[in-house]
Amino acid sequence: MKNILLTIIIVVVVLILLVGLIFVFGNNESGTDSDDSSSNTDVGTDTDQDTNAGDEPSLDDTDSEVRTIVVSGENFKFMINGQDNPDIIVKEGDIIKIEFTSTGGFHDFVIDELGAKTDKINTGDTTTIEFVASKKGTFNYYCSVGNHRGLGMEGNIIVG
Repeated sequence: MKNILLTIIIVVVVLILLVGLIFVFGNNESGTDSDDSSSNTDVGTDTDQDTNAGDEPSLDDTDSEVRTIVVSGENFKFMINGQDNPDIIVKEGDIIKIEFTSTGGFHDFVIDELGAKTDKINTGDTTTIEFVASKKGTFNYYCSVGNHRGLGMEGNIIVG
């Protein structure tokens, strides 16, 4: 009798662990394998310009313009203009507006050096922040939830 009860308890614990793993990693379409799909393509948008994936953005407009960048987050990457974790290039002094939507999982969008951080949001939710690209340099943008950054949910913003 004790052996049957012990077997049932072990099976239940294993099932709970499997359900937990499926919940945590179930939305990860590409897995955590490094397929090197990160792109070095420069991405930037402004409010009066449509930018398609692969197009070089025009950065020669007026100083201190508002640059709207639409970002989606899923396990474990950011998508901008159809590209995984691309470099974002802006000018010093630009006002940056990030429209961030989680398309899979619980995420946020953070750039420590520029004081930019969205709320942490669930799948289907959107949040918006604005900040000034106040200093030149290359800075990391990333998701601060759990170990998402370590799993590849990061990229660079280059302020020139």
